[in-house]
Amino acid sequence: MLGSAIELRQAGWLWLHDLSSPSHVLTIFFVVSMFLMQQITPQAGMDPAQQKMMQFTMPLLLGVFTWNLSAGLSLYWAAGNIIGIVQQLAFNRTKFGREMRAHLQKRALKKR
Repeated sequence: MLGSAIELRQAGWLWLHDLSSPSHVLTIFFVVSMFLMQQITPQAGMDPAQQKMMQFTMPLLLGVFTWNLSAGLSLYWAAGNIIGIVQQLAFNRTKFGREMRAHLQKRALKKR
């Protein structure tokens, strides 16, 4: 929907003059924010090799797929990732978050 939204045509945001045209800077920012999100989110029950592949491959593939999509879509996804990162960091600081991370680390060491 955001790829063809007429409302984005000629709509500006910071340095962008048209949110309906592609912005490679925002796409790269989206990929980096997705990579960070993958790094801080605990992944229970996943094989370490598979987890490593998902952490690197998924953001890169989505970056390739969205390279020529509208800047509005990249902005939307990157903003959602930033909000998710802030939420995850806040959760990781809670008592339950620390317990969950310790449990997952113990489980990962047991699998090796």
